[in-house]
Amino acid sequence: MSASCAISLNRLPDPKHVPAERAAAEGVQICRRLATQVEAVQIRRRLATTSPAPFVPDLGALLHNLSIRLSEMGRHEEAPAATEEAVQVFRQLAAVNRAAFEHRSAESLNNLVRCS
Repeated sequence: MSASCAISLNRLPDPKHVPAERAAAEGVQICRRLATQVEAVQIRRRLATTSPAPFVPDLGALLHNLSIRLSEMGRHEEAPAATEEAVQVFRQLAAVNRAAFEHRSAESLNNLVRCS
């Protein structure tokens, strides 16, 4: 388990209210989900460089969701970077197709305010 996941485990619910085994299992699941989300962002970023049209919108959505997960885990230093990248992606998409992407840009901007 990475050090950052170990730090995040300290932010789980109060152990007085959750059995230790359950809290540890939940912490491991949270770290696995985060690792999976990070991997998905890396894959989409790579795909977006060769085929932007189908993958850039997905990259923006994954970055948006990653920032929410980081924030939920108490990793407030990392969350804004993912959100800022999502905002940048959706702003660029909205510049080309406002009707399809402006709302996603607004959602990411709102998320940026919440995680900053």
